[in-house]
Amino acid sequence: MFPYVAVFLFWSVIYWTIYFSCLFFVINIKTIGFNFKFFYKKIPQNKIILLLILLIPAILVLGIYLLPNTPLVDERNYYPLVQFFKLNPFLYPDSIKMATIPGHAYIVFLLSQIVQLSDLFSIRVISASFSFVAIIFAYLLSEENIKKTTLIFLLPIGFPFFFLLYTDIPALASVLVFAYCMLKGKHILTPLIALISLLLRQDTIFWVFLFSLYYFSIDKKVNRKNIIKMLIKYFSPLIMASIFLLTYTLINGGVGFSKEDRIYHPIGFFIDNILYFIFLHLIIFLPLHIRSCKKNINSILTSKLKLLGFIIFLVSSILIFKGDHPFYSKAMEFFFRHSLIITIRDFFLIKITTFTVLSFFAVSILNIPLLKNFNKYFYPITICILGSHWLVEPRYYIIPFSLFLIFMDHKILRNFDFIWILFWTGFVALGIWGNLYFP
Repeated sequence: MFPYVAVFLFWSVIYWTIYFSCLFFVINIKTIGFNFKFFYKKIPQNKIILLLILLIPAILVLGIYLLPNTPLVDERNYYPLVQFFKLNPFLYPDSIKMATIPGHAYIVFLLSQIVQLSDLFSIRVISASFSFVAIIFAYLLSEENIKKTTLIFLLPIGFPFFFLLYTDIPALASVLVFAYCMLKGKHILTPLIALISLLLRQDTIFWVFLFSLYYFSIDKKVNRKNIIKMLIKYFSPLIMASIFLLTYTLINGGVGFSKEDRIYHPIGFFIDNILYFIFLHLIIFLPLHIRSCKKNINSILTSKLKLLGFIIFLVSSILIFKGDHPFYSKAMEFFFRHSLIITIRDFFLIKITTFTVLSFFAVSILNIPLLKNFNKYFYPITICILGSHWLVEPRYYIIPFSLFLIFMDHKILRNFDFIWILFWTGFVALGIWGNLYFP
């Protein structure tokens, strides 16, 4: 019991340190000096917020405790890697094949050495401490909107990964920290955060580009006289990250970290993930799409541009979609997404029907308002990121879905939307905790 208590205390210290650091980060110290009363007023007084602050750490630790005490799917790579670093901190094992740079595993290993705990439960808790940073900065970026923050935590495709030893939520955290620093003008920190994000997942460079471009475009201080200075200020993190990624790719011989894994992650454009993203968006936000269904039909019928876009996307989907990844086989049909893709690929009538429906709801997604013209930058970058992945993997959608929630107009959300999302979150989470979804 003592190691678990120690890990919980360690996690709590990290959590409260980050929490209060974020509060200080928001406040202009030069203006308030050391007026503690003013600082205290910045602490959320809403009872629901305070309840979540107390509950979420307990939920994370309890959720990890309820998980099977064996590594699940990709944890079978990450957990042995952490243990390997314990014996050989400056080597990488040939037996472990990974597509991502093992930065997350190495950071977790270093922290496990500090607390002298390396069992699976402890390693998961240490990883969760980084994942929770995503919730803090989602709250700050959404202008302290508790509804959006709660939905990001409860997203069916993301919620289970807060408890698992995966890179996806820490990668989300790094992207949100980068975006927040850009928003607050902390440009000294942004190059470092951009590099850290690449150590977690290589494709985070797309999100670095997104927020560099977005915050540059909405900065009212940019003019002809200072445009060069402002370009350097906003795009220096992207330049440094690009140099790092290019150097790494040349030395490594490819973007994928392990040579054997690169055949499953080739460079190219694939529409499979874009289509599955639309499908999951439809499932997760079904009540929202149903409410706007009539409006979307009218927009397609009355707007020549949207009708043309609908037709182009439908035809492109039919022509480009192949569903030919090696994992889409009878041997791996236990994954629902694989089974669905195989069915669509093998039956032409189902393909036409499915792609017609998805093309309509692609228009529906575009019609959902995002704040501050974020949609003009968000959707093209999302298409580029999803199109770069051959294998359909819902984990790739955690960052896009989270950013969608942060920048969407919260007024269009209703109570039933929360109930609907909570249902799917419970369905997914209970299946994972019961070890029902994995062979």
